[in-house]
Amino acid sequence: MKVVEQRERPVETGRLPMVKGEAGQPGEKVSGGFWAVMGWVGGGAFGWVVAALLSLIASIKFHSPGFWADTPLLTYGRVRVAALQGMWWGGAVPLLFGAMLGWMGRSAPGGVRFSGLALLGAIVWHLGACLGIVGVLLGHTTGYDGWGMPNAAVWVCVAGLLLFTVSVTATFHNRGERGLQLAHGFLWAGYLWLGWVSLAAFVLLGLQPVRGVLQWLVDAWYVANAQMVAGTLLGWGILYAWLPVWTGRPLYSRYLGMMTFLGLVMLAGWTGVTPSAPVPAWLPVLATVTTVLCIVPWTAAWLNWRGSVSRCGCVLWRDAVACFAVVGCVAFFWSAVGKLGLHVPGISTVLEFTWWEPARHWAHVCGFLGLTGVAGTYAWLRSFPEREGRAVAARTQFWCLTAGLVLCVAPLAVAGIVQGLSWQDPSVPNVEVLRRTLMWLRLSTVGELLMLVGWILFCVTLSSLALKRGRACWSDGWRRITTPLQEQETAK
Repeated sequence: MKVVEQRERPVETGRLPMVKGEAGQPGEKVSGGFWAVMGWVGGGAFGWVVAALLSLIASIKFHSPGFWADTPLLTYGRVRVAALQGMWWGGAVPLLFGAMLGWMGRSAPGGVRFSGLALLGAIVWHLGACLGIVGVLLGHTTGYDGWGMPNAAVWVCVAGLLLFTVSVTATFHNRGERGLQLAHGFLWAGYLWLGWVSLAAFVLLGLQPVRGVLQWLVDAWYVANAQMVAGTLLGWGILYAWLPVWTGRPLYSRYLGMMTFLGLVMLAGWTGVTPSAPVPAWLPVLATVTTVLCIVPWTAAWLNWRGSVSRCGCVLWRDAVACFAVVGCVAFFWSAVGKLGLHVPGISTVLEFTWWEPARHWAHVCGFLGLTGVAGTYAWLRSFPEREGRAVAARTQFWCLTAGLVLCVAPLAVAGIVQGLSWQDPSVPNVEVLRRTLMWLRLSTVGELLMLVGWILFCVTLSSLALKRGRACWSDGWRRITTPLQEQETAK
């Protein structure tokens, strides 16, 4: 009995434990969903490459206005909006959805259910994201900073999301262990929350637009709920799902996780209004109060993370997969501090309307959500033999993304502080303020270039794994077809 108990434990960091009822090697039970999950994460990786390239072009054009100035499709306004929408709809969301589907398929006998629908949903989703990016570059923008997808592209993404919903729901229902984990609650809540806030924004800003300042309020509400609530729930759900595998022990506290969950759901969605927004005074006050109260769920998340990785920090850092989660977690807490700085009286007057908010956005979307999705993808791929020999590529990608994130976030944050302090002096002209921040903006461009290299490596790695898997499937199918004929010839 003791021997069986030892075999059920994940004796190696990062090695997937066998679930009850599983037969054969790890990976056999999830092989049915390989192409479905790979369709989402592979398309998400390509979306990150496109978004990073567009963001790099926008960064260069900001401090070098003559760069491709004669190309109407690549004006700064269009490229910036296309990059932001590509990061969210083309990169972060499908990557997190794919990691969610892969983890749920790992615990279900037979793997992902209705994997064909999930793969078709991924194709349709990525088609909608591409239509949205192309539409923005052609000038069909919505005029909102957060909700920037054209209506036609939204309808296509909705069709892909419905197909994904059927597959992930059936996979969740078919799970081997009927008990619910903390990660299930985070993932499902983030998925459903993103769906309903996107639907509300689509109706109120796309189909039947509200009037006046309500448009800005709905857009700010959508950004806060989509990124600070839904995205954060999905990111922490992926971390809570794989932390027991990486550390070899359960989560530190389920109650701290529930405190994080309830705090994000009740508070984080009201933090989108800036202190000096031209709205009734009670709305900025409400946003400031809820932002300060968000210290409770953020602290609970930090305590739970710290307790879960206690005495395992070196092991996680040496792991080629878990190190992505470590940096992503650090980026999340930096983003939380940056969000708090935008609402603290006195500090907000310096940091508002500066490069501080773009730095916080990069830390949250590209750092926390992006790297968490990469960690969940690589952790799921460890169930398959095709991932052997890819540790060097993963480590190279990790250093490119980490260095790029640091060189992008830190210079933008410093530029925001310099910009805000310079604006406090009325005698300093705006041209001088721009000159003082120019060096930091150029450093951030170097960071965006490194991040582009990192996402290209991630895309190449996934493409290589998919090609290797395709060759194996083709060889296996050909062997099954030709083997009976060879046996008949031998018998004759």
